[in-house]
Amino acid sequence: MDETKLDTPCERTVFSWDLDIALRFALELEDRWELWLDAAAGFAGFEHVVFGGRGFLGEVTVKPELWLAIPFESVLDVNNLPNSAIISPGEMLFAAAQVQASWKVDVFDIRWTSVFQDINFPDPGRDYPYLHYGIQSQSFAMGTVVNVSTTLANDVGVGFQAGFGAEPGGFRVKGYSTSVRAVPDRLYARVSVNNIALNCPWCDSWGALIDRVRLGLSFAVEPKEETFMRVGGSIIFNLYKSIRVSTSFNMVVPEGIEWGGISVSAKTPVGSLNLHFGPEGEFKSGTLNMNYRTQLNLGWTSGIFTARATATSQRGISSASASLSLSQGTFSSNYNISYAYQSDRGLAFASFSLRFRLNLNPLQVGVHLTFGRYGLGRFTVSTGYVF
Repeated sequence: MDETKLDTPCERTVFSWDLDIALRFALELEDRWELWLDAAAGFAGFEHVVFGGRGFLGEVTVKPELWLAIPFESVLDVNNLPNSAIISPGEMLFAAAQVQASWKVDVFDIRWTSVFQDINFPDPGRDYPYLHYGIQSQSFAMGTVVNVSTTLANDVGVGFQAGFGAEPGGFRVKGYSTSVRAVPDRLYARVSVNNIALNCPWCDSWGALIDRVRLGLSFAVEPKEETFMRVGGSIIFNLYKSIRVSTSFNMVVPEGIEWGGISVSAKTPVGSLNLHFGPEGEFKSGTLNMNYRTQLNLGWTSGIFTARATATSQRGISSASASLSLSQGTFSSNYNISYAYQSDRGLAFASFSLRFRLNLNPLQVGVHLTFGRYGLGRFTVSTGYVF
């Protein structure tokens, strides 16, 4: 019988069970090469299998990798807690391969990263809009990112980056990621100079007490984009020693200059305050991050208590949490309660979790329980053996 599914409590809870296994093997060959295997599996089978290596060709360090993975997507359960689901038909697919080479020439650090990736592969941290992902859905692209960096006198940093069919960015499978992603037809070159100290003869005028003025500049060329050339900059300084002020600008050809507004951050007795103003000085947003932390010594046990809360100019207090960690010998425990902003209820209870761990070296046993708005949302037992 078809029924309407509502986000309401039920008399009985349906449990789903899973088993997570993480494997990492390494083999060293004559102190010059290392081969390794990184894999994760559950009841449904392997989630990812990554074969890799690390070796030396003269002064060059080479790190090749080959990725196999099952496509996953992120979902939310009835308690609004995050979970992962396999995308049908759940086949192990070739997802990526990459080679990274790094070496040092005089004062320059050079890193070369080439990738071959399935650019359609679902991000396990996001919702996937389709019901199926198989071999016929894959599309591969190749690219390279080259980085050259050095540090000059007075800690001035200089960097050069070029991308040929790739750019910095996350490419992920479940349980594994890299910081370079393939982007077809991407072509750019960028030069940046950071932490340039500026002399400010008028900074002490009228008691302004401005110090540590720093300038950063960047120059980028993107032949295949509408914005062919971009010059950017940032200025950061301290006001009254405890207030941090920053501004930025972009000069885009052919559009012109774009100001990034002004950001102000300051430490207050209750936490850090961050304010952002638009290019014309109008107030845009504000955030107050409040933190409290204290050490506990109860004689029979010791621990740490922390509390955090965030308030924004749009919502007021948007999140709050408190946690207590205790340890006694080989036994440790953690208790955490959190509140989050919900569009229909404002600040409301989000979750309460308990974690217990027993360290019997080399055996480690843990129990983790998470309760959501409607009761027990997750129960996990973990066992690890280090050898």
